[in-house]
Amino acid sequence: MMGENLVVFYKQRLRKEHKQAFFAAFFIGLLVHIYKFTNDLPNNDTVFYYFSYQNIVKSGRWALSPACAISSFFDLPWVIGCISCIYIALTVVVIVELFKIKNPVLIFLISGILAASPATTETFFYEYTADGYMLAMLLSACAAYLSRIDEKRVSRQIISATLVCLSCAIYQAYLAFSLILATCYFIYTLLENRNDNKTNAKWILRQAIIYISSLVSYYIIWKIILKITGYRATTYMGISSAGDVSGFNPLRRIIRLIKEFIKYFIHCNPFTYGWSLYTVLGILSILAIAAAFIIALCKSKVYKHRCSTILCLCAIIALLPFSGIFMLISDGVACFPRMQQSLNLLVIFAAILIERWAPRISIKNVVCLLFALVVFDNSIIANVCYYQMSMCYENTYAEALEMNNVINEYRREYGVEKLAILGTRSQCQNRDIDYENQKILSGVKLSVLSGSVYRTLIIDGEHAVPFLQHTFGMNMTVPTSTEQHELWADKEVREMKNWPDKDSVKVIGDVLVIKLSDEEAELRKTAEDEWEAANRSKQ
Repeated sequence: MMGENLVVFYKQRLRKEHKQAFFAAFFIGLLVHIYKFTNDLPNNDTVFYYFSYQNIVKSGRWALSPACAISSFFDLPWVIGCISCIYIALTVVVIVELFKIKNPVLIFLISGILAASPATTETFFYEYTADGYMLAMLLSACAAYLSRIDEKRVSRQIISATLVCLSCAIYQAYLAFSLILATCYFIYTLLENRNDNKTNAKWILRQAIIYISSLVSYYIIWKIILKITGYRATTYMGISSAGDVSGFNPLRRIIRLIKEFIKYFIHCNPFTYGWSLYTVLGILSILAIAAAFIIALCKSKVYKHRCSTILCLCAIIALLPFSGIFMLISDGVACFPRMQQSLNLLVIFAAILIERWAPRISIKNVVCLLFALVVFDNSIIANVCYYQMSMCYENTYAEALEMNNVINEYRREYGVEKLAILGTRSQCQNRDIDYENQKILSGVKLSVLSGSVYRTLIIDGEHAVPFLQHTFGMNMTVPTSTEQHELWADKEVREMKNWPDKDSVKVIGDVLVIKLSDEEAELRKTAEDEWEAANRSKQ
């Protein structure tokens, strides 16, 4: 019978907790993010990626394109969302198997923590690449699982190193996910006193070999690809300066790590900016994580074994630098919630420790209730953000429709075929949502996602033109950045009013100019600009 072996595998080989983990994570992810999956909710980057091969080798993500290929290279919210939820669900299955979790309530809690986290939500803001990033998370989890202490086969270590390499090549931030998961697992084995000192030392050595070899391989392959393609490493988020030790200040970077850790859970100083449910739950989560470690250290009696105690404390201390490993490597690396998925593993690990070592059932219930509230609040915040993205799209569509009508009038009247939308709203208030006039009970303003949603995507010409092209089929030619700089220097442009004033639109030479603001936009170099620069260098 067709598929009979698959049915047998599902019924007999998959354990009950694996099925619970998969379906819980999949359906929680689907329920929390279905607003995003079933609507066209673009953000400031989506306008560049309605269709994209995700070929961003310059940023070091040389495996991102094949990782996203399974969902096609179109921005398909429902398809990408479902595939991403499958990857999230499989990641939870790996975590459940790694820690041998059997409690269905804990499995459900872990599923919610990962599926509804701010890191996951912000990743779905950039949905065109979300399935690739979620695959990177799954590969990182599998890498940690395959390098367990009791797994001594060399082939598995090689596969683990390969998975770490591929995960970094999709999105470098998920190196931290693998490191944190492996470290939490090691702490767990130390607390349970499973292995002798020699076995622990061998595992640490194997881990060092796995991660060093995988990162060296990643870097060599990246450099080879750059050499073959002729690309240069981008300066975006400090990629090109990664590993540069000039001016290295370890104290400054550690302080930054601590700040980013606190910011993810609390976002800002509540005594200065006010309190929200997100802030309160974040503070309580940090306290719960600390309490979980203290309870586990005491109740496991690991302190009776001096070497294990030292290793355990060192591993706990290492969690912080591992969580922001790329902030240690490069000062220029920016930190966004989508890059901090590994911090959710600390919450998950705290729940696991409390379930295993909390002395009273009341403590377990309180922590369970706390993390359930965290999942609920994160779910509400996610949907408030999606609502704001919907409003952003409506505002953008209305403004772009008016702009498109004006463009068509000028084309008919003057016959112009070049369009330059000059100026940027990057620092203008009308770019961002006015949270002050909106009573948002979930405290989105005070959550870590508050800076990720805009009021409009008509930020500058680079965003406006692709939106006009995609939505209204506008097919005018855009001047090169050199030509746009020259237009900006023109006194006639400088004296123009800002959009949507009637004097914000003018034909200058053979170019229709629309001025958005008095601040000049920082323009990306086009292929034409690079061609001009190359020819000038030859002269």
